Parts: sequence; structure tokens; C-alpha cells
Amino acid sequence: MDMIRRQLQDKISGRIAPGQIRNEYVCSVDFPATLLDAAGTAFTKNRVHGRSLLPLLVGKKDVKWREEVVCETYGHGYGEEIVSRMVVKGAYKYIASESDIHELYDLHNDPFELKNQIGNTEYAGVLKELQECLISWQAETGDTASVLCR
Repeated sequence: MDMIRRQLQDKISGRIAPGQIRNEYVCSVDFPATLLDAAGTAFTKNRVHGRSLLPLLVGKKDVKWREEVVCETYGHGYGEEIVSRMVVKGAYKYIASESDIHELYDLHNDPFELKNQIGNTEYAGVLKELQECLISWQAETGDTASVLCR
């Protein structure tokens, strides 16, 4: 989980209070939208998947924000291309790949992701929910990777 976490430390013209700790999910694709928003503009021609972080950073209280985060990789390197998608929501992480390797982790009880719960029927509801999140995200973003059997 540490490789997808980042500290966001910024102060834009005194609008962002230093030392904030936020718990919302953010993605690297949010940074371009944030920078343009801070400059008083936005993407106009191309659809982007990121959202400006400024409403969160300036302390707006009524911001409706994402409940999950999705990451994608094409696993370039070592002579392989492994197309995968990952969803993190609450205490759970689901990873699906085109090579039919699927992983499900309970980050609360297994923060180091040592026990794959993908075949554990106790997590069937969690798995279904995360797969639905992934399918929705793929439809919303136009992602055509076939990491799930649909």
C-alpha cells in the first residue's frame, strides 16, 4: 500500500493551510486538474479522469468525493506485459489481471497483504462489491482492459 500513498504538501497563495491530514482517496491523475484549478482554468478539449483537490485542500465541508480508488498498470518490464487493475475501498484491496490472476486483501487484518482471500467465501460480498466498482470505473473511463470475466 505504501507505493500508492503520497503525501501532498502544498501551499497555494495562502489558500491551503499547512499541516492538513486528509483521508480521502486521491490519484496522480488528480494533480493536473488541481494545478489547472489553482491557476483558474480547467481542461477544455480533452476529458480527464482526475478531479481537482482544491475543494478538499481549502477545507470545503460539503465535497462529495470518491469512495474508492482505482489504479492501472501495464506491468512493462522484464520482458512481460501484465495488464492489471487495482481497487481499494475501505479496508479492502482487489487486484485483477488479464492473466486471470486475482487477489483480494483485507488491509485491516492483513496490512502487509500476505494472505490472498480471493477464494475465501467469507469475502464473497466484498469481492462482488469491488468487482462492481471496477466495472463501473472501466465503463466511466472507457477502459477496455479485459481483466474481469463479464
